[in-house]
Amino acid sequence: MANPNKLMIHEIFEKVSNQKTTVDKISVLHEHNSMPLRDILRGSFDSTVSWNLPAGAPPFKVDDAPIGYNFSNILHACKKLKYFAHGGPGDKLKQVKRERMFVEMLESVHPKDAQIIIWMKDAQLAGKYKGVTKKLVKDAFPRLIQEK
Repeated sequence: MANPNKLMIHEIFEKVSNQKTTVDKISVLHEHNSMPLRDILRGSFDSTVSWNLPAGAPPFKVDDAPIGYNFSNILHACKKLKYFAHGGPGDKLKQVKRERMFVEMLESVHPKDAQIIIWMKDAQLAGKYKGVTKKLVKDAFPRLIQEK
């Protein structure tokens, strides 16, 4: 079961979107700052990160377990992201193996977090949660996002 003090990524983004001011949104991001959160934000908004996966959502079986009872969570799944980024160890894998690993990762996490991973890969996270934008991320974590 997930740590009750740790929010899932979609819960953090929902909390950010419920804040009225940019300062409060940044405060929520700082309060829940973690490597997986930064990985998702960087993977979503950093133009130097590209993914070695086809666009769109692959067919996968949605994990319908209640929150906290999923097989895995995005906090653990983020350790596998290096296998899907161009220039990472996954470049040595056959495309079918890499895509199967991606599907397995999506199937192991909460459906809302799986959707976030897909949006991240396709650079479509902006606008999905009110206020979660590239500008907000740059303001919250000034050195996180790089430009080509």
